[in-house]
Amino acid sequence: MNILIIPSWYPYPQFPYSGIFVQQQASALAKNFPNDRFIISSHCPYEFLISPRNILNAIHKLNVFYSQKKTSPIITEKQNNFVEISTPSLTWSEHFLYGNLNGIRKAHLKNLNYIQQKFGTIDLIHAHVTWPAGHIGWYLAQLLEIPFIITEHMGPFPFPNKAFITNKGQLTPLLEKPLNQANSVVAVSESLAKRIRALGIKRVEVIPNIVDETLFIPKEKQPSDQFQFLCVAHLSPSKGIDDLLIALAKVITQAPHVRLQLIGGGMINQYKHKAESLKIDRFINFIGPLPHSETISFYQSTDAFVLPSYSETFGISYIEALACGKPIIATRCGGPEDIVTKTNGVLVDIGQPDQLAQAMLTMINQYKSYSSKQIRQDCLQRFSTSHIAQELMNLYLRLRR
Repeated sequence: MNILIIPSWYPYPQFPYSGIFVQQQASALAKNFPNDRFIISSHCPYEFLISPRNILNAIHKLNVFYSQKKTSPIITEKQNNFVEISTPSLTWSEHFLYGNLNGIRKAHLKNLNYIQQKFGTIDLIHAHVTWPAGHIGWYLAQLLEIPFIITEHMGPFPFPNKAFITNKGQLTPLLEKPLNQANSVVAVSESLAKRIRALGIKRVEVIPNIVDETLFIPKEKQPSDQFQFLCVAHLSPSKGIDDLLIALAKVITQAPHVRLQLIGGGMINQYKHKAESLKIDRFINFIGPLPHSETISFYQSTDAFVLPSYSETFGISYIEALACGKPIIATRCGGPEDIVTKTNGVLVDIGQPDQLAQAMLTMINQYKSYSSKQIRQDCLQRFSTSHIAQELMNLYLRLRR
């Protein structure tokens, strides 16, 4: 079976984390089903993204794009049965000419022609995020007369954008049409599924994201007098970093041996200044952004993970911590409610630094009640590559009947 996977976002040298969940999922499928082929079709959404806010950069990208010689798609073989095919397209805001939807379609048609010549018939299309991938998947599925799936990751759903939702709170045709035409719509959490159903989309099921259990593994922690919390996120208010720093200031008054490791880009300098103003800067290590593979050792060496986000459709960093056997603290912001249990962590309300501080203190004081082995075992039963890959394959086979 040949599965064509179309991402709205995908890892790119300047944005290595963008859409990494799509790449990880495709890799897991390929490893678990070696007799099937999984083909990514990408239009390189960031390479030629045009913004009117930066005219000089836009002019430069236009010059580079139109000076390129027309060549075959770029092919990257990740595994024997996992291939990435990409043809760059100009992209811009969906408010003008639908973000160059016609150009994006042409890029994917070029990819498709190459794929069919090289690998033969496509059996099913799996698009990730309704705009623009779901639209492209719908278009190609009609041409090929095959089933297509949309997995939605967008959070909040939909983005507060007039191109996606009307003033009356209804989906615009950009989202409504492909979602209603899809043979199946997959949400990565139950809270996201409820939101999609509430907007009139009926065929919605839940299949969560994965964690690579062969990479994120427990490792014996070196003895230390300090208790370490880890947070991996794009440092911004939406990730609750302000609340985390305020909570940490409260925690330190009762537990001065606590330390916080912060990994991620974003508003690093602003939060360094905030930490200084709260007089907690010596308790925090601002590590900055790291390649995904380099975060593993930090998960392994921490005591617990904390991320008090304001909105998460899922939350991959939580399950990466769980796979390493670490308890977690999260907020009731959507995705974490499907992840956190009584035996692996604590949930607090959004925007409540006092609750967050109390949860951190409780975790410190009751840390020995958590079983690293049980935390990991429960995580793998729900989110391992083999488990999620099998759920997806069951869906593919059901739709092909």
